[in-house]
Amino acid sequence: MNKLLILILAFATYGQATDWNQWLGPQRNSLAIQSPVLIDRLPTEGLTAAWKSESFKSGNSGGWSSPVVANGSAYLFTHHRSLKDGVKLPKRNFPWLAPEKRGHLSSKGYQEYEVQRRDEDEKLGSYYAFKETLLAIDTESGKTRWKNEKASVFTRFLQSATPTVENGRLYILGAPRTLRCIDTQTAKTLWETRFPGAFRDEYYMSSVTIAKGVATVFCGILYGVDTKTGNILWPMEDGGLASTHTSPAVWNHQEQSYIIANARGKTHCIEPKTGKVRWSVDSRASHSTPLIAGDRLITYGSSRKGGLRCYTMSESGATETWTNTSTADPGASPALFGEHIYVMGERQMSCISLAKGERIWHEMLRLGQPRYTSLVIADGKIFYPWEGLLCVRAGGGEYEALYEGKFNATGLLATREYHWKALSLDTLEDGKARGEYARKIEKQGPVNCTNAAIADGKIYLRMKNHLACYDLRAPSSE
Repeated sequence: MNKLLILILAFATYGQATDWNQWLGPQRNSLAIQSPVLIDRLPTEGLTAAWKSESFKSGNSGGWSSPVVANGSAYLFTHHRSLKDGVKLPKRNFPWLAPEKRGHLSSKGYQEYEVQRRDEDEKLGSYYAFKETLLAIDTESGKTRWKNEKASVFTRFLQSATPTVENGRLYILGAPRTLRCIDTQTAKTLWETRFPGAFRDEYYMSSVTIAKGVATVFCGILYGVDTKTGNILWPMEDGGLASTHTSPAVWNHQEQSYIIANARGKTHCIEPKTGKVRWSVDSRASHSTPLIAGDRLITYGSSRKGGLRCYTMSESGATETWTNTSTADPGASPALFGEHIYVMGERQMSCISLAKGERIWHEMLRLGQPRYTSLVIADGKIFYPWEGLLCVRAGGGEYEALYEGKFNATGLLATREYHWKALSLDTLEDGKARGEYARKIEKQGPVNCTNAAIADGKIYLRMKNHLACYDLRAPSSE
């Protein structure tokens, strides 16, 4: 089968070639299938947002779901909490303890502390009202086309799955343990399926993947659901296929489609119609999404013991071809461009050879504890939205940063030098200048731990209280 036919089939499966219709893009490899030529430097006076959406909450007040783009609309999910009228929150007795602050507790003591913290979180949750909202935003104007809202419940972390859009339907996993299907034209809920099992305060960040008319998603265990009716076709009862936050991918092989899913340190190949496990490998993968490159599988672990691993897949099994233990991340997923893999981990960006697993280059970034956020790629350029927007040349040569933009309070994306001059920071003492820059610039960027969407030369970023769209097309390509 030639490459052109493969691409045509991919477009038919995933939607328009320029869309970014699901978690990590149309093929779940963080790559925009088609893109116009994009700018390789920021304008001298910076880049203003093409538009900003209506206001909404993010992070601890609205979640960390990432945007998707399909058929002229950007879609975003929020799990919003608001303090009930007349309620005053009591003081916490069991706050979260960073690892360096747990030294006074034994292993058993810390476990008991966590039990008490969970009980306190649940009690504090009763002081809030919870709501789930799906927004459809026009990609040209930034105006809200529709909202789908429903009352929700407390979860320890706010639900943050990313929507999946296919064939005019949107799929989202919400609380409590509920998968919904929404008509993207009317905003009407077509069906709603509550997965079996006890619920207290559990949160699941898994995003739906679709193959052969079956929506698969992790909600404690992996489920297969009929996309037309919402009926549960199968649950994976095997405890080895339990997970909370990873999202499956699709492997298309010899006119067949298979679900590839990470769970508890293993990666599994599953028949979408039946849920039958064809094979499993000890990949040591964690919350990342499996990366599929033809018949090659790349997994990524949360520690260097897992690292990056490459397997050659067949219908009967997978054979490991290489391992690279130079990097790891608790949740970021690897990206694919040509014959190279790009990945974030341990504050460094790395380029890895797809064929041999050798590290071509790596660069330590001056960022504060980046994690979970994945790279996205379009027009041979890599984008990383953390404390700003970093753009790097994709290629097998050396690390080449094209620009590193920062945002001010108005949403202007410009270089550090521009913002520094605009704020007249050279007139202040060094310590005060750096403090003022951190307050007015470094805290204004995209929400940490969210991913960007990029479609038709425009990048969509979830900011603290809105969705922002920036047109990155080079002038000659507009």
